[in-house]
Amino acid sequence: MAEDIAVPASGDRKVLYDRYGLKLAVTRDWLQAYLVYIPEVPGKSQAQDSVNVLSEKFLGEVLQERGIVYGLQTEALASFVAHPSYHTEVMIAQGLPAVPGEDAKIEIVYDKRDHASAPRQLEGGKVDLKDLDLTLNVRKGDLLARKKPATEGTPGRKVTGEDIPAKRGKDRSLPAGRNTEVSGDGLELRAAIDGTVSRVANKISVVEVYTIQGDVDYSTGNISFVGTVEVGGSVLSGFRVQAKGDITIRGVVEGARIASGGHVTIRGGIQGAEKAEIEAEGSIEAKFVNSARLKAGESIRISGPVMHSVLEAGDKIELLGRGGILNSGMARATQAIEAESIGTEMGVPTTVEVGVDPTVARRMASVETEIKKVRQNIEKLNQAIATLNALKENQGSLPPEREKMLLDSIKTRYALMASAKQLDEERRDLEEKMKQSRQGYIQVRGTLFPGVTIRIGDSTSKVDHEMKHVTLRRGEEGITAT
Repeated sequence: MAEDIAVPASGDRKVLYDRYGLKLAVTRDWLQAYLVYIPEVPGKSQAQDSVNVLSEKFLGEVLQERGIVYGLQTEALASFVAHPSYHTEVMIAQGLPAVPGEDAKIEIVYDKRDHASAPRQLEGGKVDLKDLDLTLNVRKGDLLARKKPATEGTPGRKVTGEDIPAKRGKDRSLPAGRNTEVSGDGLELRAAIDGTVSRVANKISVVEVYTIQGDVDYSTGNISFVGTVEVGGSVLSGFRVQAKGDITIRGVVEGARIASGGHVTIRGGIQGAEKAEIEAEGSIEAKFVNSARLKAGESIRISGPVMHSVLEAGDKIELLGRGGILNSGMARATQAIEAESIGTEMGVPTTVEVGVDPTVARRMASVETEIKKVRQNIEKLNQAIATLNALKENQGSLPPEREKMLLDSIKTRYALMASAKQLDEERRDLEEKMKQSRQGYIQVRGTLFPGVTIRIGDSTSKVDHEMKHVTLRRGEEGITAT
């Protein structure tokens, strides 16, 4: 490119040529070139008519000499020659501006899972104000965030043909916190464990423990979590807490539903109002139990009284201390039941069972109910079939709809009879299991009151007199007390 003419620049232009009334200038970024024609005053040493300024040949030589070679606007240049506009700038070259790269972008995926603190819609337009779904559960491997990388940008070009480098977009790191993993290419952030999402100081973490500082009520809605749940207050009536891990409740459980894949600890006790249901695959511990149903895969340990409740444990039920009384209701455990006292002086019905897996006992009760129902239905079908057969014998035939009814009834009866046979076989298997389950004991540190029903294995006895400091087991002659 030829050396610039030492002519002062004005405004945002840099002048490259200024002779014979012709001025060539470029913008400071070298992206645009302009021509302007200003006729000279007669008498100057360089008269404008000494050269043919307004010719494409002369203008082409000026542009080439000054290095203006890219983005030439040929139509504008031809128009400048054919129809000169004095004192008016005409753009005769247009460069290509560089396009800067885009900055890296972080997309937070877990916020887009249709997760909002809005009540669940019910049929008829109603909403469940307890089912707010505020707990954001994630599983190991779930995508939490993804990164769109920064781009290089697109280079530009000056009117001189020189490249204009593009500025690369700024990079950003994924907001990796505790228990998260960044993919090998650095573009995805995933959960390293099952848990709930926590976002603190612009970092995304996954925590195994979901903590509620106060009560489980309308402000929290029902809780359902893949890890451990800790409730600082109470669980109010009508609400539900579910967890794959342990559940710890520092307050009281009212008429609520608690279900755990681990252990349940209720430090304030259970005031169930005949609505509370507590279920754990592990053990259950509570201060007291009133009007509730408890079912544990392992043991149940209560440090105070149990009243008007049903307790079932896969291993053992322990009512601890001098306040560990079982007052009415039912307690059923596979291995043992230990209490300070069982029953009441008023003889309120109380049942305690050991030696049989509660699951077996529950299934036995269910099977007996099903057998009764199936047999009732078979009897009804027998009556209907007999009536239709009598009509057919008297009339010689039945209308098509009655004939179909007869055939359908016969098919249904056969199906029910097959079902009854299967249920009878299952009941015999359950009875055999109950007969084999002779292990287990009931220990009363204080008083065993009259009116209490005792079942150990397949033996049953009703207490007819008060006993103290007694342990009951099943022997060859039935239930014995020592």
